Amino acid sequence: MRSKRQVLKDSLAAMVFLAGAGPLSRALASLDETAIGEGTSPQTGWVASPSVVARYEERARRRDFKVIYREEDVPSYVLPDPLIMNSGPRVADAGAWQQNRRPEIIELFRDNVYGRAPIGRPAGMAFELRPIDQNALGGRATQKDLVVNFSGESSGARMDM
Repeated sequence: MRSKRQVLKDSLAAMVFLAGAGPLSRALASLDETAIGEGTSPQTGWVASPSVVARYEERARRRDFKVIYREEDVPSYVLPDPLIMNSGPRVADAGAWQQNRRPEIIELFRDNVYGRAPIGRPAGMAFELRPIDQNALGGRATQKDLVVNFSGESSGARMDM
């Protein structure tokens, strides 16, 4: 039976192959087995590789904002009771949950986790479909590339998909 480490290494190799020669391929190829997590076991679960954490901490020191990579550096906090409604009373039954508290929690996720999409789209926003490659990955896939131009100008902000 293959170890979890071997399965992960094989999965990374497959992703590098499928990604081709693009930036994803280079990023995946840069991962080595030290990134898998030293000390990982069924008893402890996944453990971040100390060498990878040290690399990211060094990168964070050169930035203007604080990034926390170690659990012990997270400041103490108290999570709110999910069964206390915003107006104060406690959820007493399933009806109160469905009608009141659940929509409040969904709204909190919209505001604080997922964010909201702006209404409408930028005035100059344009979409361009690049030529379709019917033989991507040796004929096993069809590749469709789309360019989203947010300003309508060729030198403006854009996103390649």
